[in-house]
Amino acid sequence: MLRNARSASLFIGVEVGSQRVQVDLLQYADDTLFFCSPTYHNVLVIKAMLRSFELVSGLRVNFHKSTVGVAGISELDLRVFSKCLNSRLMGLPFKYLGMPIGGNPRKCVFWNPVVDKIRSRLSSWKGRLLSMAGRICLIKSVIIALPLFYFSFFKAPVSVCNQIRRIQAQFLWGWGHDSRKIAWVKWKSICRPIDYGGLGIKDISCFKAGLLAKWKWRLGTSKEGLQARYGCWRDMGVSSSSSKDSVWWKDLFRVCGNVTEGNWFDRRLQWCVGDGHCVKFWSDRWVDDKALKDKFPRLYSISLNKNSLVGDVAVWVGSRTSQCSTWNLSWRRERFEWEKHLEVQLMTLISYVKWDVRSMDRLVWVGEATQVYSVRAGYSILNGESFMQSIVSFKMLWSLSVAPSAIVSTWRILLDRLPTRLNLARRGVQLVNLLCPLCLDGDESTDHLFNTCRVVQQVWDQCDRWIRKVGVRH
Repeated sequence: MLRNARSASLFIGVEVGSQRVQVDLLQYADDTLFFCSPTYHNVLVIKAMLRSFELVSGLRVNFHKSTVGVAGISELDLRVFSKCLNSRLMGLPFKYLGMPIGGNPRKCVFWNPVVDKIRSRLSSWKGRLLSMAGRICLIKSVIIALPLFYFSFFKAPVSVCNQIRRIQAQFLWGWGHDSRKIAWVKWKSICRPIDYGGLGIKDISCFKAGLLAKWKWRLGTSKEGLQARYGCWRDMGVSSSSSKDSVWWKDLFRVCGNVTEGNWFDRRLQWCVGDGHCVKFWSDRWVDDKALKDKFPRLYSISLNKNSLVGDVAVWVGSRTSQCSTWNLSWRRERFEWEKHLEVQLMTLISYVKWDVRSMDRLVWVGEATQVYSVRAGYSILNGESFMQSIVSFKMLWSLSVAPSAIVSTWRILLDRLPTRLNLARRGVQLVNLLCPLCLDGDESTDHLFNTCRVVQQVWDQCDRWIRKVGVRH
């Protein structure tokens, strides 16, 4: 019915994007959304189509559960449209499939529902009932489950990320108390993987960027949908966003990085050449980790094929094989001798590239066995895990089959982050003295408390006898 109404010019939808894509209907499961210009005639056409649907199918449309929302018109016209459709008024922003539509994700008030949910899940009374290992487990589950839907689509402001970190840190170190407690390990170290001396808790800033970067991967690998709205994605990270772009598109520009910020996403993209109809010969990475224009800047400056595709300059002799026979490159002048040597090096380099001529060009993610971008891979890059070195002691610690509380306590011992008198004094806590309360022979440090204290040595000797271990303790 809508198709017939559109072809008869009875119903006018809305145009989206620079390419003016026509959008008039979206359907998901049992939901139907109509988009049209705000005219009374379009409203009557919608009502006529819904009534016709009722007569043909025998079903009834519940108009009292339906809503109507209009932007850019007066309140009076909005009420007239609502009265015509017998539907409730819908304000902005509104929720659809759990996602707020029409709000500004750059404002902190937009993220209040997420922050409130995290705060309720990490409340202080739960901290009083859980050990530190239990609190770590709860923090990991909450940060993965609750804000995932929001963070996978919107870029959270820095203030919101800091607020979530404060809630997590207070829950981890507060022991169920609302007053401020000492954070014995800095949060950046806690967010390291367990093999690198951390607790494996996700850093919210890196996690949100890894989630949002998934959209750019979809833009490069999908041939429909998002590209119809936003067009070419290749310049993302090279050029700056336009003032006409949406807030979401501008945030995606910032998340994926640009040339000045290291361009972390594009540096790990590479083309696997198929028919050569999508890969740019000079600008794209299809030979190795660098584009040909960066490897041979002199040849690129005198080339007449700067924007040509690989398939346009490839010349095939006979049937298409896995390797190109020759290349039809044009130059704006005759090359010097040293430039001809560069051309020979160029031809030698690209002669090793294998073509899959029976398929289309496709993007691959370098560093993953599946050659597909994943949030885990993006998070690992943003968190700097590639520059970290695995620590054997921590790797062995977390592989032990013992109680999690014992592992967490040992982790704090290895980092010297226990609340001993010496550590408390270093953090400005006023104490009468630093002597060990057990032996009064030396300052109470982590090493003294577990090794050199004579009272503790007696405890260790009793443990050795209990497990029937005979030996000399040094």
